[in-house]
Amino acid sequence: MAAAELAAACLRRRFCTNLRVSIKEDGGPVTLADREADQIIRSSLAGSRSGFPIISEEGAYEDLSATRDCVWVVDPLDGTSEFIADSPDFAVHIGLCVEGVPRLGVVAEPMAHRTYYGIVGEGAFCVSTAGRRPCEVSGSTRVMRAATSRRHPSARAAKILSRLGDPDVLAVGSSGLKAALVAQGKADLYVAATDRLGIWDAVAPEALVVAAGGVVSDLHGERLDYGASHRRMARGVVISNRQARPQIDAVLRPLD
Repeated sequence: MAAAELAAACLRRRFCTNLRVSIKEDGGPVTLADREADQIIRSSLAGSRSGFPIISEEGAYEDLSATRDCVWVVDPLDGTSEFIADSPDFAVHIGLCVEGVPRLGVVAEPMAHRTYYGIVGEGAFCVSTAGRRPCEVSGSTRVMRAATSRRHPSARAAKILSRLGDPDVLAVGSSGLKAALVAQGKADLYVAATDRLGIWDAVAPEALVVAAGGVVSDLHGERLDYGASHRRMARGVVISNRQARPQIDAVLRPLD
């Protein structure tokens, strides 16, 4: 958690400073803040003596299936478009995969001075200036509130929400912050019905939500695949509470 909070402090310093924007090979934007936060996290994790390899959005691509049993998966600035637009809707992701399964996830919300973390089997928590409180997914058997993308609307996601009865929508920038809404019980569902998300967008959020009692899968109801030789979650991501999953699955099946 210390690594995420150090990176969050860096992003707060760089926020609203009109940084130059570059475009990466995959077409996504990147700034000096992304790279500085990445270096801070790498240095901090290297100092933790875990010895685990680090896969970061801002580093050279490495196939998770080629790593050792444990690997850190990092997005130093999730929501770069929000950051560039001077919106506080961005986050820091640090996740730990063990044999291809997310086991620990940290999602820091820099401008709110909040950090969410979860350890699968041990629970999820939110740490802020008010102290530490546990996080738990909602118990709703139907999707009443859904977290959606603020800047990347998806016709397929809209169709899914329509079939779920048009729940109330919470538009949020960072995928980690959308997952945090589910982990806290403030939303019942977050669905990414595109292939835009990278592995670094999903590892920390999955561990956080599962630790809070939720369920994470792809659009076909199967476990997310972090072991294949790809950067993107090509089959989409569905993050929800457990009780509403039968309703969600009934809607997703006809989309296959």
